[in-house]
Amino acid sequence: MHAILALAARHLQEAPRASKNQLQRNYGIREAYHLQKALSSFSDTFNHDIHANQDAVLATSFLLFFHVSSVINIDPLPKQPCEDASFTFLRGIRSVVADGSRLAHSGRYKTLVAPPVYSSAKVSPLETYIGRNSEFLQLMNSLHPQSPYLHNREIYIERFKSLMLHLSIFMSRNSKAEGLEEKLLNLLRWQALCPAVFVELVKADDPIALIIMAHYHAAVESTLSQARNKWWWFQRKPRHMVQVIGEYIGPAWDSWLEWPRAVVSRY
Repeated sequence: MHAILALAARHLQEAPRASKNQLQRNYGIREAYHLQKALSSFSDTFNHDIHANQDAVLATSFLLFFHVSSVINIDPLPKQPCEDASFTFLRGIRSVVADGSRLAHSGRYKTLVAPPVYSSAKVSPLETYIGRNSEFLQLMNSLHPQSPYLHNREIYIERFKSLMLHLSIFMSRNSKAEGLEEKLLNLLRWQALCPAVFVELVKADDPIALIIMAHYHAAVESTLSQARNKWWWFQRKPRHMVQVIGEYIGPAWDSWLEWPRAVVSRY
């Protein structure tokens, strides 16, 4: 209940006013109160007995994910400005489902652990995939031989290739409207499947891991731009994350961020 009320308060904060003369209500206090209650209850349940009420845990996970994705203006700024708490809830959702063999292969949550399916998306030319991979590999090869980032070379390349495999579909502008939700879900699935070692690099503000996430957010922005009247909780985040990542890692990495910046600047 608290998760629903926190998200509702957030939505009321974000919703456009019906009239300029309408009284400007501040729902921030209610949002903060219900969010604190929801997080406290969720943490206690998740760390003790998630199987006692698995449906409630999953529903709360989704609601908290929606909420954390909608919050981009944080005052004061966090110690880690590139921190993305949505990893916590996305990975938790999948873990809860996969942990139950019965739920993992049947029922309402089956699609959360099923392989990606692109039923209504038309695949674009393969050059999108090959070109971006080639550019990324060139940038990796341009690093100094003694660069500490080369220790994680295989992790970077695996994650980037796994994302680029989807880009020829995600960047397609000629897919039907009903295919947008499928494209977005598959992007979220990619994030949920990021291995722990990569997530730790993101949490440590590793520049190349953040650059890969900037490419991910650019792909999300491309999908959301085709449905501005949907998914209000996600609309502002992708552009914001690309901008924040660029500002945080600095101009030394500008050439690595050319594509994500070009994508978000179109919309």
